[in-house]
Amino acid sequence: MTRDEAPFLDVPVMAPKAGQVFDVLLMPVSRPELGEIRIDEDLFAIGRGEAPFAAYPTEAVSVLSRRHARIFSEDGAVYVADLGSKNGTHVNGDAVAQQPAVLRDGDEVSFGAGLAYRVRLYPRPAEPEPPRVAVTLAPMREDLGLQPVIVTGFPFMVSKADDTFARYRDDYPHQVNYLSRRHAHLFLKQGVPWIEDLGSTNGTFVNGVRLREQSIRLEPGDVLAFGGSHFVYRVQIEYEADADATATKTSLFVAPVASPEAPQSTGAAALPVDVDPDKTTFVGAADSFLDIFCVDYRAAQEDEINPESPPDTSADAAHRPAPRGKVTMMLVEAMRSFGIRDRHQLERAARVAILVVAVVVIGGAYIWWRGAPDRSLQELVDQGKYVRAAEVADKVLSRHPDNAQYQTLGAEALMRGYVPQWSARLQANDFDGAATVAGEMRARSQNNRDGQALIAQLAWVSDLERYIAARGGVEGPVKMYADASKIRELVRWWDEDTASHQRLLGRIANDVPAFRDVYARALSDLRRLRPVARITAHTGSTPSRRAARYSSATKRRPSTPRGMAGRSRQADVPPGSSSRSGAIPQASSSGSSIQSTTAARSSNVNGGWDRTSSIPTHPPDATASTSIHPPSGRSSRTANHVVTSPCSRTSHAGHTDTAPSDRK
Repeated sequence: MTRDEAPFLDVPVMAPKAGQVFDVLLMPVSRPELGEIRIDEDLFAIGRGEAPFAAYPTEAVSVLSRRHARIFSEDGAVYVADLGSKNGTHVNGDAVAQQPAVLRDGDEVSFGAGLAYRVRLYPRPAEPEPPRVAVTLAPMREDLGLQPVIVTGFPFMVSKADDTFARYRDDYPHQVNYLSRRHAHLFLKQGVPWIEDLGSTNGTFVNGVRLREQSIRLEPGDVLAFGGSHFVYRVQIEYEADADATATKTSLFVAPVASPEAPQSTGAAALPVDVDPDKTTFVGAADSFLDIFCVDYRAAQEDEINPESPPDTSADAAHRPAPRGKVTMMLVEAMRSFGIRDRHQLERAARVAILVVAVVVIGGAYIWWRGAPDRSLQELVDQGKYVRAAEVADKVLSRHPDNAQYQTLGAEALMRGYVPQWSARLQANDFDGAATVAGEMRARSQNNRDGQALIAQLAWVSDLERYIAARGGVEGPVKMYADASKIRELVRWWDEDTASHQRLLGRIANDVPAFRDVYARALSDLRRLRPVARITAHTGSTPSRRAARYSSATKRRPSTPRGMAGRSRQADVPPGSSSRSGAIPQASSSGSSIQSTTAARSSNVNGGWDRTSSIPTHPPDATASTSIHPPSGRSSRTANHVVTSPCSRTSHAGHTDTAPSDRK
């Protein structure tokens, strides 16, 4: 297919105008999955290691050479130049040989056999003129007589045929011949100077590193060497606001009078302080890309090889082209999969990414700030600072009362911080000291419901042990009427929610090992109080009511029948007990003697329980009390256990005899 037969798209072909600048859009034809390429620069490099081709799959770019071709704009036209690639460059099927070929809107350009694009041209919007750039090449050696070179027109081609370097042919013929006709060129990309080697014989070196296929950006202070160690220059870069340009390609500045036939160079205003204007070469007119990328194989054969070419010290390079590894290619390919195919899209994506990162950082910082009290509380618990941890938890719970995590940690710290000393004082019968410790615990758990529930359990244990100590210990006598209310209160509190009490007290015992002995003793004391609580529950709520009920029963009772003398009445035998006859001691009631008529002694089969009760012949008053000795050992349950009221009599066999007045 020839250029004239190339199909056009629906957009009309744009005829180039003088001074018109175009943006180029390459639309893939052979491999649509690669995406479009937008070119908004005057010079675009095509090669296996250039962007975006470096990110393409290997099989897609295998047809490209490292320095394959260049697309550039000049004088209102767009060109493509082949740089001697292995697989060639074609425009509408025609090979691009030594001369660059013009690209028109709708043309098909192919690189190698399998990478073809449709060319679209769009007029570039007018932009303000960027600041002018002046690059000064200052000779590194003063003994060679080299002159500084100030370049203000770009592109600038380094060539042995140009007078900038040809002037030294008489003094240094070999050094000049080490340069190539198309050795290197300086050009601007986004207003910044870059340098590219044009495939010279003896190479171009930047800071001792030989340039290969890719161009690199110039920085102030870089050292450039062309063809060896003779033409070596230090780079200085200045940006000027002056829009005037020197009219001549290469001129020697003759100061201070300007020639009337030629305009004065404005480059003198930008001279470095240590540059002599009488010995300076000014380059104000730009070279042409058409000359720079015109391949001349015969001219390359004329180059003289420099046997003393400087070594390639790439390891010591100040800045060399960054290698494009697999990671870079993967990142570029990932960006392309999200539709990021040119620099503008990349900039927009970068702004969005920065915004997302900022939001994530702010969110993470907020979460970290919100979690700071949690970390502080946990660190205090881990460090054993339990009192301080309880205070921190209670302070946070004053603002967030439903936070279960703070309630749990605060209660744990409270128990570990105070229960050991509370247990020690309780075991020493220092109940006032234990109450003081409990008060401190309440002060540090005003907003902690878990802590308050645990403190309530400790208060019950303290009341239980205080009562046991007040009556003279576990073996001390129980005052039936004086202690009945207290005993029933202690037992009833436990029986109302036994499972909850066991769970909470077990939690304290797990957190504080010192509490386990106190807990075990409290359970043992509770078991010994249960029989007494049952006795007091069956004997009535008050002594006066029990006495009245007993008085009416005794008035109706006849004398003891024959055969009943050996029997005894069992009153309120605790579970697991059996009955046997025994002596009846006298009980005192308000300073007066009360004679007893019958008596019964009940004891445990295993010998653990021994209680003595009496049935008075006269009703006792409200202040009378009967002493009951609590069990000294464990009790066992029997099948013939019966608990009766004071008006019934129980035989040793477990049968109950009623009063004669109740029998027919």
